[in-house]
Amino acid sequence: MTLYLKYRPQKIDELDLASVREELSAISRKKDKPHAYLFAGPRGAGKTSAARILAKSLNCENNGGLGEPCNECSACLAITKGQHVDVVEMDAASSRRIDDIRSLRESVALAPSLARKKVYIIDEVHMLTTEAANAFLKTLEEPPTHVVFVLATTDPEKLPETVRSRLTTISFRKATDEEIERQLKRVVAREKLVLGKDKEVISQIIESADGSFREAVKTLERLTMLGKDITPEKAKSLLSSVRSDFTEILLGEILSKNTESAIGTIEKVVAEGTPAHEVLEGLLRELHRKLLKGKLGQDELAFLELLLEAKNRQSRSGIAQLPLELAIVKWTSRGQKEEPKNGLQGGGSQAREARKEQPLKTQPQKALKEFDNTAWSRFLVAVRDYDTKTEALLKAATPLGMKGETLSVGVYYQFHKEKLENLKTSQALEEICAEVMGKPLKLNYSLTEKRPVKPSEDPPLDDATDSDILEAAKEIFG
Repeated sequence: MTLYLKYRPQKIDELDLASVREELSAISRKKDKPHAYLFAGPRGAGKTSAARILAKSLNCENNGGLGEPCNECSACLAITKGQHVDVVEMDAASSRRIDDIRSLRESVALAPSLARKKVYIIDEVHMLTTEAANAFLKTLEEPPTHVVFVLATTDPEKLPETVRSRLTTISFRKATDEEIERQLKRVVAREKLVLGKDKEVISQIIESADGSFREAVKTLERLTMLGKDITPEKAKSLLSSVRSDFTEILLGEILSKNTESAIGTIEKVVAEGTPAHEVLEGLLRELHRKLLKGKLGQDELAFLELLLEAKNRQSRSGIAQLPLELAIVKWTSRGQKEEPKNGLQGGGSQAREARKEQPLKTQPQKALKEFDNTAWSRFLVAVRDYDTKTEALLKAATPLGMKGETLSVGVYYQFHKEKLENLKTSQALEEICAEVMGKPLKLNYSLTEKRPVKPSEDPPLDDATDSDILEAAKEIFG
């Protein structure tokens, strides 16, 4: 178990955000509590941990539903393990349609099986479709007395005002240095770690965490891999390699319009184990520093705006680095039509002509014109993250071509075609396809025969083999 999960707060008093700790403490002592909450704030601020603690406080067998949970009764232990039947956690990013909300409304009507209150924790609630949000509003207006909703989001403004007005909002913000230090010292003490010049090491971790409790503990865990005796020198060495080395190289490649090298650097860094969101956040931090020093030109500002868009899309992308790569491609495409501003190097006419003569294989731009094997492979990888059974169905299919905003997909079996045309599945696949291709696409399925492979040629990447079809059957029928 990772240190972040091992030492995530289990009581209200252990919540490290002081404002949240005070608000939940006050609410927990009241007899008449809100029936629906909105936990709004950045990733890694502790929204899910706080939601589970609230669920325990409401259902603890030893506190009468008031104050701190005991963390010892059967209800508290089951909620801590994520195994309580009356505490339901959902991800609105994958359960966002009106049919999902209708199922939820039916479930809400049922009384709790064991607990005092039935608690629904819905993460990324801003991802609900407009229709789903409106359907959910009816439940919020007339909720059963045995139900409590905790809705979590990184983007509350995307929720309809009619929904937000019926929720008790608790704001989660980026942690202060003191709050992260409080958390780190708790983990260090329990793990019996030795920090040489502990204030210096902790300061380095805090700087790299950018206000995120999760990132702070993940960084500490990476440092423990170097041994339990963590010196400032070890911390500086590891953090600089993660934070600045590749960031400076990558930003230099981007600003010099060297798209191929930039995307190659991203793929290399991600393959070596650095999460894609850390790569993107490193670029954001570096550009932010330049902005504060007054050294950010108009051209770089335009790229900063594209990065912020990519950050919003990253959590919904089946391929985590793809939104960043698309942002780079969009930005460099702008540079192909005009001379770079602010004296940026490498953007002259000769460089632009070289890029035209040698199109980039790793970027998805080519796939916008023709949905080739590379694009299909990327699509299958992204679908795998969504659902392996759906990926198995697509292995017995092949792209037939793209016309306008419609991608035609040939399916070899009627049963597979019916499964793929299921409304929920089809909508999810179109969203994934849009992420991969960088533009909305409608998927059109038709029955087609497998193209026989001539002895002189290799089978295309998108052509299903008998073993693929057998795997599909196994996935579907178990």
